[in-house]
Amino acid sequence: MALFETKAYLKDKIGKLAAANETLLNYLKRTNELLPDQYQSVNFYIKETAALESDVMEYTHKSRKSIKILIQ
Repeated sequence: MALFETKAYLKDKIGKLAAANETLLNYLKRTNELLPDQYQSVNFYIKETAALESDVMEYTHKSRKSIKILIQ
């Protein structure tokens, strides 16, 4: 059950991060000016993406482990 909850959490987080990145990307397409707020957003999204990647890798590891247990 925990893997399903984790999957839902990761899926939601991916969607929110993708939407935020899309908003920032649209702003950057309209202007070449990167304001301090947008600069902070870029740094935040980079950190969030790295954390999300780590969470996805952990989820993948746990799900593979669970599958191996079920197969045995």
